[in-house]
Amino acid sequence: MKRWLLIITIACLTLSLAACSNKTQSDLKHFEKAKHEVDKEERQVEKIMDDMRLNRLNELSRSDLTDRNKTDFKQLEKDMDKKLMPAFESYQNAAEQLPAETKDVKALRKTYISEVNEQEKDLKAIRSFIHLCNASIKANEDILNYTRLFEKNRAQLEKQVETARQAGEFDSIDKFIHKLKHHNKELQQIAKKYLDTDDPANTKTVIKDKVQPLINRQIEELNQASVSEPNTAKAHQTAIEMYYSLQNYYETRQKTIDVSNGLERYDMNETPLTGKELDEAHKPFKRELTDLKNKLHKND
Repeated sequence: MKRWLLIITIACLTLSLAACSNKTQSDLKHFEKAKHEVDKEERQVEKIMDDMRLNRLNELSRSDLTDRNKTDFKQLEKDMDKKLMPAFESYQNAAEQLPAETKDVKALRKTYISEVNEQEKDLKAIRSFIHLCNASIKANEDILNYTRLFEKNRAQLEKQVETARQAGEFDSIDKFIHKLKHHNKELQQIAKKYLDTDDPANTKTVIKDKVQPLINRQIEELNQASVSEPNTAKAHQTAIEMYYSLQNYYETRQKTIDVSNGLERYDMNETPLTGKELDEAHKPFKRELTDLKNKLHKND
């Protein structure tokens, strides 16, 4: 290549690189100006997180999920749905509108959007965790209520059996008691044989495949029994209600197993619970932004 042609080629390349650099600088300036508004949206998300004191989740979840922290978890769930997630949606929408025309700024924007999406996953995980904590509290309350109802019906049943005896309904009430004893023996055998285990999955399977079908059959037997004596009939009805409370108790125990398994999938120690921790998702973006500025500065 002739010397003069080489000089022209180099000059053209230099001008081309300078033009590209200037275009990228202009594009980056436009990007950063728009990002100032996005940053405001993100700071609002971070403020709501800190106001909610989400960092209490570790402490709250380690304690018994009962009435003592029911109010806290209910408020956290309400604030997640009414405040934090709507604020994040607004922030995410603003981020997705960030302008980018050149290759380098498009890559920068892609990194930032990817980080926003990761933040969304973290917040949704927190929301799911709080929801499961509330579900656990509700299930524990239900179990306690069904246990109390069972005991109440059993106490009432004992009185009704005594009343039937006093009324001279010996034959019918004795047959009824014999049936209840047989039912109780069947349940105890299953409980002793299958439920004496620390394996939640096995417990759930036994309840579903053995305990629940047995209780359903026992309720059906009581419903089909023909009882003419009035006091024995009342005892039958109370026994049926007692078995329904027992049925509900075991259904809820299955739910508690599912909820417990769900809670074990989350580790709040690895989840951002403060605004500062949430912002750490943008470390790669900040490094990439610095590298791009240094690159453009060298090309000036």
